[in-house]
Amino acid sequence: PFDLEAGGIAKIDTFLFVGMYSGGIYKRSINTSAWSIISSPQMIAQAPPVYTSTYYLAILGMIAQGSTLFTQNAGSGLFRSSDLGATWQQVTSDAGGGFDRRGLARNADTLYLGGDGAVQISTNNGNFWNTYHANVFGAARISSYAFIDSFVFAGHMNLGYGIRRSADGGHFWITKNTGLTTAGSKNINKLTKIGSTIFAG
Repeated sequence: PFDLEAGGIAKIDTFLFVGMYSGGIYKRSINTSAWSIISSPQMIAQAPPVYTSTYYLAILGMIAQGSTLFTQNAGSGLFRSSDLGATWQQVTSDAGGGFDRRGLARNADTLYLGGDGAVQISTNNGNFWNTYHANVFGAARISSYAFIDSFVFAGHMNLGYGIRRSADGGHFWITKNTGLTTAGSKNINKLTKIGSTIFAG
């Protein structure tokens, strides 16, 4: 499947999962080289907005928490599977009904989801989500999270808002843009942590 753009990668036990930006979800055992597509027919577009048939399966993020796989679908929100992708459940929460949300991430037992001008946090496997708007500007969309010690970092992908940091788990945020000198450098698509260093791109 790798002639397509990957939107997320996860591993559970001996299985690898890859979510494609324009081609659904694939799975394979690490003991084989064959991939199988496991996109669920439950992942269908909802309106509004109306997505095309090639876009509604776009995977914008994917993470594993224990034996549960979470995937963020462009057309119909956040889904989870507890049986290695055989069946999927749309998360019944504000996050589950959101369109085109990004920044799906996990820190220990806490799940984070990025939205337009908001941070969404779940501490019970996605069953309930709290939404925090404090100091997250307007329509700036969170694209990625990174975690160092007790700090949470969020990258904004549009409007030049750059990177914000929270010291209380994501409730309150301050801007951390020193060194990001141009508007373009403040549009962050991905944050990655290596050791105690965060890279932004």
